[in-house]
Amino acid sequence: MFRRLLFLTARTFLLAALDLVGLLVGCQSRIIYYPRSYNAIELRTAERSGAQKLELQTSQGKQVAFFFPAKAAEPAKPVGSKLWIVTGGNGSLALDYSYHREAWDPTASFLFLDYPGYGLCQGRPSPERIRETARALKVSLSHRFELTPEQLTAQSAVL
Repeated sequence: MFRRLLFLTARTFLLAALDLVGLLVGCQSRIIYYPRSYNAIELRTAERSGAQKLELQTSQGKQVAFFFPAKAAEPAKPVGSKLWIVTGGNGSLALDYSYHREAWDPTASFLFLDYPGYGLCQGRPSPERIRETARALKVSLSHRFELTPEQLTAQSAVL
């Protein structure tokens, strides 16, 4: 009798643990990411600060990034001395950091990039989808600035 009760108790705890693991794995994306959108004031402020919207398509739909040209760029360098690619983080948007631009290098350009599902971007975030957006953005920027991907990589850094 005691063995049977012990077996049933152990089986119940094991099934509960497996259910919990399954639930966590199934909801992992919702646990890790907290997407939100921009409000009209944030978008207007970015636009007034000189932001240029860059749109591109990925498997997740339209992705939108915000490009701020260098304030003191050399004409020979379309992205300035350096292109800083700034991403938001979990629970934040890329433009949340745009006010720091004023204190950063005036010869650098800044690209504020949100995860899929955040800001104005469509889709749902995941590590692979974020990488897909970054790869598509690299191609788009290379065309826009008439640079090879290698030249763009040499002039860029990610924050």
